Amino acid sequence: MKYPALTKAEVSRLNRGRCADCTNQLVEGPSGGGSINHYCVDQKNCGSKFNLSLSWERISIAAPNAR
Repeated sequence: MKYPALTKAEVSRLNRGRCADCTNQLVEGPSGGGSINHYCVDQKNCGSKFNLSLSWERISIAAPNAR
């Protein structure tokens, strides 16, 4: 599934360890093959997921758990 590309502002937040969608902290998830998954710490309300290999990319829709 193809997710929306990240904007420069969103990449800037990710580079500072913040969720691109809600600005909460990111936590590191599984890694392997030269990439690391990152998750928004607020999985109840936001739930965004990202992957970092050579560059950042989304691995979920923006804020999938937002009400």
